[in-house]
Amino acid sequence: MEIDDALESAKSLGNTQIVILVATVLMNIETALTMLGNVFLAKNPPYHCSNHSGFSLNESVPFVEGAYATCLEYSNPGVSNETRECSSWEFDTDISGKSIVSEWSLVCDKDVLPRISQALVLAGFAFGSILGGPVADKYGRRPSILLSLVIFNIVGLSVSFVQNYLTFIILRFMMATIFKAVRIPIMNLLFESLVPRHRPVAGLIPSSMVSGGLMIMAGIAYLVRDWRYLNAVLMIPTLIIMVFSWFIPESVRWLLSQNKQEEAEQTMQQLASFNNVKDFPSPALSLPAENTNDVSSSDKESNEGSNLRTLLQLFKQPTWTVTAILSFNWFGTTRTLLSAFLSSSGAMLGIIIRYYALDETSLTSKILLTCLAIFGRFVMSFALLACILLMSDLFPTTMRNSGTAIVHLIGNMGSFASPLVLYLNKYFRHFALIVMVCFCLVSAGISLILPDTVGTTQPKTPADLQKCLITTRETTAKCRENNKGKKMTKPADGIRLTGYVDHGIGLQARDTTSKTNLVI
Repeated sequence: MEIDDALESAKSLGNTQIVILVATVLMNIETALTMLGNVFLAKNPPYHCSNHSGFSLNESVPFVEGAYATCLEYSNPGVSNETRECSSWEFDTDISGKSIVSEWSLVCDKDVLPRISQALVLAGFAFGSILGGPVADKYGRRPSILLSLVIFNIVGLSVSFVQNYLTFIILRFMMATIFKAVRIPIMNLLFESLVPRHRPVAGLIPSSMVSGGLMIMAGIAYLVRDWRYLNAVLMIPTLIIMVFSWFIPESVRWLLSQNKQEEAEQTMQQLASFNNVKDFPSPALSLPAENTNDVSSSDKESNEGSNLRTLLQLFKQPTWTVTAILSFNWFGTTRTLLSAFLSSSGAMLGIIIRYYALDETSLTSKILLTCLAIFGRFVMSFALLACILLMSDLFPTTMRNSGTAIVHLIGNMGSFASPLVLYLNKYFRHFALIVMVCFCLVSAGISLILPDTVGTTQPKTPADLQKCLITTRETTAKCRENNKGKKMTKPADGIRLTGYVDHGIGLQARDTTSKTNLVI
């Protein structure tokens, strides 16, 4: 049987897939906790300069604009009103709680340090994308996930015991780096363990959990107000994953792409057993003849090459097309054709309202702009899921994690650029909105180049991807001409679409009852 048929026979959504799905959900919750945890770990509580010895607060610190000065104190209290920079501070932690700011006095001339710690987390994500993706492609999804989980939890818990700022930012950078070595492989492992019909729904659940993680973190931060304890609590999702991660199997698709037939068969049998499937055939997997005898030299290089060679393959055709388009869409935060047009429409309406509204500060204008912003964020959520699915469906198995890592790396560059784009609004009115509209329209246009992957199997090698990308505008027009006047009907029960044939003119299907291939 082919891999998708074997997964169907072993329960397409059984215990194994549910375990991987739960792990992926927890990992996406941890995404929010790791990426934005600094909001609470480095929160800025109310503070002012400390009293001089033997003097009251009024005598020691100037009272400016209804509050005590935060960075200045009197040089000679009771003698003159000359001021100088504070040498020590008092923080009000009764309500907001303790943070690295209050513990290490990261205020006044050191107030940039909390922002640097957040920037280093984003830099760690970028570096981890480069490191984690190729490692998972070369050594396997499961070893990468297990080893990275252990290191991530050790480093993450160590943050709660640091005694200085330098150690804090080093460990946080390491956390972010190792985090990507877990999240990218575990997402791809989820999609590789599913048949095509389950990928959209199964992919939607983990993606929505990032927003859920933000809400959970807000509640946790309200209850736990000491940053050391808070950091330990934020590690709970990955600690839970580590407990049952040993039940997660290796990707059968990856094993087949590495020509590890015996291990793939053994893993498939274990998967069926864990899914409580009885009378599962043995052997269950078989490789088509062309996969063993007609493998191109470029495919052999991608299977057996080094990490560097795998990365270089991403910048060669046919994978370069997928890498470039998905990276641009991810960078511009607009990821698919439909959502790109919807987002650009909302942004353009926002500009029109801002220019032509009688009173842009009125309640009606504010409500309308808020609704447009919420609508844009709503469709962007769909776009995010579609881009994740395209990464899983278009990158070949031999370099799927590396391709996903490159796209995430480019996306992190977009995160770095976002504050600068917003800052330029100061000099060019609506600059950020105009940039977003331009990215939306360009993303919508170039997304037309990518093929539709609904119901198709994942490409194993660059040669498989090439066949998928052959569908051009001319062949699409020919397909429409051939089917003009024909009534399209839903496939009968037991018939599953598996891909395209004849350069996109026909459809390949699989009769799951008789186990035979069909061409429609």
